[in-house]
Amino acid sequence: MNSTPQAPHRARKRFGQNFLHDTRIIERIVAAIVPRAGQKLVEIGPGQGAITEPLLDSGAALLAIEIDRDLAAQLRQRFAHQPHFQLVEMDVLNFDFASLGTTPDHLRIL
Repeated sequence: MNSTPQAPHRARKRFGQNFLHDTRIIERIVAAIVPRAGQKLVEIGPGQGAITEPLLDSGAALLAIEIDRDLAAQLRQRFAHQPHFQLVEMDVLNFDFASLGTTPDHLRIL
């Protein structure tokens, strides 16, 4: 973890950002996803990583696509130690999902 405190990220309207903070809601979302070890997941707009962390804790392989460069930098630093975490910093509308080289039934997009 970073020992230097960071200023809280302010949601940017142009990206339609809303951040999850309620742990009960986060737990319910993750329970509904039912992530499994080795499963390939794509998280669109991981934001501050509220759902990202429990997904990675499940052992799933996670590709996160984040458009906000400030959040991407925070995510990169926070999850650098996670071997199954990959971050792409770009607009998901420009992402080539075919480049993942997997069939749709082997990939879950969140």
